[in-house]
Amino acid sequence: MEEEHKNMENTDQDGQLDLQVSPDRMQAYLTIDPPLGNGQTISVDDVNQVLHKMKVTCGILTQEIEKAVQSGKCTRTLIALTHKPQNGEDAILNLHFKSFKDNKPQILEDGTVDYKQLNTVCNIKKGSVLVTKIPATSGEDGVNVLGQIIKARPGKDKPIPQGKNTMVDDEGLHLIATANGQVGINEWGKVEVNPILEVRDVDYHTGNIDFIGTVIVKGRVYDGFEVKAAENIEVFGIVGSAYLQAGKDVVLHHGLAGKDKGFIKAGQNIHAKFIENGILDAGENIKINEAVMHSRIMAEGQVEVEGRKGLIVGGLIQAGKLIIGKTIGSEFATRTVLEVGIRPKLRDEIAELEKEKALCVNNLDKTNKGISLLKGILEKGGKLPSDKEDILRKLLITYQQLLNKQKELENIMTGLKKEIVESKNGRVIVKEVVFPGVIITIGNTSLPVRDRQTASTFEMEEGCVQRGVFKGY
Repeated sequence: MEEEHKNMENTDQDGQLDLQVSPDRMQAYLTIDPPLGNGQTISVDDVNQVLHKMKVTCGILTQEIEKAVQSGKCTRTLIALTHKPQNGEDAILNLHFKSFKDNKPQILEDGTVDYKQLNTVCNIKKGSVLVTKIPATSGEDGVNVLGQIIKARPGKDKPIPQGKNTMVDDEGLHLIATANGQVGINEWGKVEVNPILEVRDVDYHTGNIDFIGTVIVKGRVYDGFEVKAAENIEVFGIVGSAYLQAGKDVVLHHGLAGKDKGFIKAGQNIHAKFIENGILDAGENIKINEAVMHSRIMAEGQVEVEGRKGLIVGGLIQAGKLIIGKTIGSEFATRTVLEVGIRPKLRDEIAELEKEKALCVNNLDKTNKGISLLKGILEKGGKLPSDKEDILRKLLITYQQLLNKQKELENIMTGLKKEIVESKNGRVIVKEVVFPGVIITIGNTSLPVRDRQTASTFEMEEGCVQRGVFKGY
């Protein structure tokens, strides 16, 4: 019995604790074994002493320690937790334009596909934001349970890829266009704005072109395609039955074979080698090096056809001030009309006003008939229903509006016609020969050429178009 009692005494044992720090030193775990017999339990102070001994100072979870101690036992209970470093984010560059060309044809509302509208040009206006930079972040340092700082890796910077005709703003976060043009990424990875768009041909590979700068076509513009440019257009090959429109100049190193559909419009000047079966419309001057054949030519300033041939034959040539040619008309008496001295579009404006006036007169007639019908009922002593009274009131208002519109149109037309009648400053110069079949109009006065004549100048004198001998400018 005595030996058994001694064994029982030997079973008394204080509670045991074990503290383990994770290999990365970011956590600490506590294990508590309860006491045996009359052994002492583990206290919070016991745990704190071990923490201090093992230099665990950060991220201590006090409540978890208290719970573990209160329960008297635990196994690998997390009692300290710290945070790892948060590495910085790399800088991000957001492009505000398409960096690739999809060359997909446009699908129309009715489901058909327009293979000429490929939207291959990315137009950018001056001042547009091309790239936005989200800066790299430095990150957030971490700390382990021993209180040791763990440095975060900062994010990598990315410089803004500034190319020509761009600028970086004061904040260093935006790339901005400094010119109108096409935006793209060059071979060095820089974002640039090119005010000149160069293409080989304008065909089904490029589709129609609508560009905010200058367009240079190294080859041809094929039938049915369009080229629009806010600045200039320059074409080195033949232009077919296409549409060209430039805010400034159009230069054709060859010419236009228009097939009665080709149309070239320039805000300023047009230069070409030849024009055949097409329409030209220039806000300033037109200069053709060889020939204009069976075309309509309109220039606010002058039309000059010189070069080796300097031929004008067939069609209608209109210039605000001057028409110059070497040979005008042909031996076959081809009808060729030359008009100078007034704005080329003036007669078109009058024709449109005449149409508008005719429509106004027609509507006046219809309105007057409606008014007469309703007034006739009243004059016979009848009474109009309220809805008919409302119609009569509206007809009377419409009639007065149409009268005012008619008067306004007549005043405008009178002024334009007066401008034509008073125009006397136009001149036509024929350096070599003009043939019968040519009609020369200055202002509102015309002179049909009856005989073959050489080296001539046609001007207004004493109210008539008079021919003089050309003696140079």
